[in-house]
Amino acid sequence: MTTVLTAANEDAGTRLDAFLAARLPELSRSRAASLVQEGRVTVNGRPASKSCRLTGGETLSVDLPEQPVEITADGTRLYRVFQNLLQNALNYSLPGSRVYLSLKTTDKAAVASIRNTSRNELPEGVDFTARFVRGDESRTDGGTGLGLSVAKSFTEACGGTFRVETMADLFTAIVSFPVSMHEPKR
Repeated sequence: MTTVLTAANEDAGTRLDAFLAARLPELSRSRAASLVQEGRVTVNGRPASKSCRLTGGETLSVDLPEQPVEITADGTRLYRVFQNLLQNALNYSLPGSRVYLSLKTTDKAAVASIRNTSRNELPEGVDFTARFVRGDESRTDGGTGLGLSVAKSFTEACGGTFRVETMADLFTAIVSFPVSMHEPKR
C-alpha cells in the first residue's frame, strides 16, 4: 500500500515522524520513525532521513504492505545487502532522478526491489553481480565493483534469491526471501 501525502506550508518545522503519525492514524510515532529509518518513506522522491523536518510543500511517499512481513535471515548480512543496494542507487543514479523502493508479498515470498535510472546507459549482457564488474568501466570514483557481488552472496547465504534486471539506463535489483511460516508478533 502506497500512501502519498503533501505537507502544507503550516507543517514547516514539523518532525517527519510526528507528521506521519498525525496524518496516518494506523501509525504510532515510533512506528513512523522506524519506517523512516528503514528507508520506506520518501520526501520529494528521495529516501527521508531520520532527523528530517518538513519545510512545507514536500510530497511524501510511504510504501507499506497491508500486514507486517517476517522472514528468517541473518540481520547483519541483510543490513549489508540493503546498505549496498541503496548506496549504489544513490551514488550512480542520474542526478535529480528518483530511487524507488518497494516491498511486495505473496503467500510464500517477500520481494523487495530497488529501481533507479543510471547516469549512464548500461551495457547489455553484463552480469553486474560478478566480482569487480562496474556499470561504467570508465568510472574512477574508488568503487571496487564488489558491492552487488557481496549483496548476492549474502542474500543467498540467508536463503534468498538476488537478481539484477537492466533495460537501457533503468537498473533494478530484486531480493526475494521466503516468508516465515509463523504469525508475526504485534
